[in-house]
Amino acid sequence: MIELFSLFKLSFVLCCLAGILLPIQGAHLVSRKESLQILALAQAGLVGSLIGKALWYDLPGISLVFSLLFFILIKVFFIMNKRTNEAFYIVTYLVLLALGQSMIAIFPSLDSHMALGLFGDIVSLSEVSTASLIAIFMNILVLQMYFSTKIERITIERSILGSQKIYIFEELLYALTFIFSLYGLGLLFTVGLYIIPCVVGGKVIKSFSGSFLFLGIMGAFSASGGLALSIYFSKLSTVPSQIIILLLLLLLGKIVGSRYEKVRSNLKRKEIKCN
Repeated sequence: MIELFSLFKLSFVLCCLAGILLPIQGAHLVSRKESLQILALAQAGLVGSLIGKALWYDLPGISLVFSLLFFILIKVFFIMNKRTNEAFYIVTYLVLLALGQSMIAIFPSLDSHMALGLFGDIVSLSEVSTASLIAIFMNILVLQMYFSTKIERITIERSILGSQKIYIFEELLYALTFIFSLYGLGLLFTVGLYIIPCVVGGKVIKSFSGSFLFLGIMGAFSASGGLALSIYFSKLSTVPSQIIILLLLLLLGKIVGSRYEKVRSNLKRKEIKCN
């Protein structure tokens, strides 16, 4: 069993990095009320990948290129359209979902690629692909931390002040993370790690830095823990295990956090009464 786990050591590193990076980026995007946009863009990336496979099935890397191009195309469409709202994102998602299913009906050979795009298969990635994704996520995480103050300011401007200003560097950072995560880890993992941590556990810790640290730790533990479970119990699917563990950890953290806040507030009241 130890030899089996050592065989997937790079996969564990990749899961930890993705588990840290995606919740941090997702916290910013969800705070800007872009949750449904994330869902629509994820489907856009998947449809782009299908288009690339349909046109040049045997050409390696072409699905990744088309996924990025289609993702950027839909993102630009959202930016250019000033009337975008939650209903608009839902309609876009449904249209893209229908387009993807229509492509599978026309090109049945894409069915397996669609399933892979939805659920990912990190254990089947080649060592070169896994190492490349680790290097990419590591660099993006370093950039995310280096520009954290600027990105936090942008989040405040958009979520509180309603700013619509676009920062190309930040958008490119998110796009690359999104597409490479879709490519290596699948849509369910990517969307789940982007949205669920902030929605369920975003208010456990009040400060920006503390909240990001908490979400990153929860994401890393759930991603690596789900992978470990799927390796140990071969009948378990990797991504569903990761999502379930993530939900359980976040709920546990929320319960502990609320109890801590309650005890803390009671202690403050006692101090005030004593004074």
